[in-house]
Amino acid sequence: MADADAAKWDEKYTAPGYRRGAAPPSLIRGVAAALPRSGRALDVACGEGQTIVYLAERGLEGIGVDISEVGIEKAAALAEMRGVAETVSFLRHDLDAGLPDLGASFDVVTCLHFHAPALYPALRDLLAPGGFLVIETLTTENVDLDLPRPSAQYLAAPGEVLRGADGLRIRLYREALVDGTVRAQLLAEEPTGLPPDLRR
Repeated sequence: MADADAAKWDEKYTAPGYRRGAAPPSLIRGVAAALPRSGRALDVACGEGQTIVYLAERGLEGIGVDISEVGIEKAAALAEMRGVAETVSFLRHDLDAGLPDLGASFDVVTCLHFHAPALYPALRDLLAPGGFLVIETLTTENVDLDLPRPSAQYLAAPGEVLRGADGLRIRLYREALVDGTVRAQLLAEEPTGLPPDLRR
């Protein structure tokens, strides 16, 4: 499965330019004001690097993880083009096998356009005190509405992403029609870095 997934995504990323454009996803731009400008960031299933490069531009040291060698090469090129190559590193890894050993905790963890509920506990555990988790994935409502979508195995059930943030302080959660597809979007904060009266 890992070889097949790698080949599939390598083929998708081989085309010139960036599949989703070189700009960061709209969700990350929308929540950026809440995120720290220093510390460490992790982007799970980083693809061509738009999210992690944007976070690095904002001052974070970043790690992007993805199964596609071609995607990682394009992500590294984007980091070089944006002047943050020295603060961003990339790791090729099959995420179906879990997360790689990433060392210390992170102040921002993102997982966008990748349905990975089995990883949610590990993503929560990687958060530093007061750290932020950002998740976005398509939902099963796309099937009900007959909207463009991947296979059903890559779609989140209603409330699934919210349950994945158990124990965190929810700063934003919605399941809504965004750019033509229904998405679950989450911004949650590890509460031990907050004053007691602000903790969940």
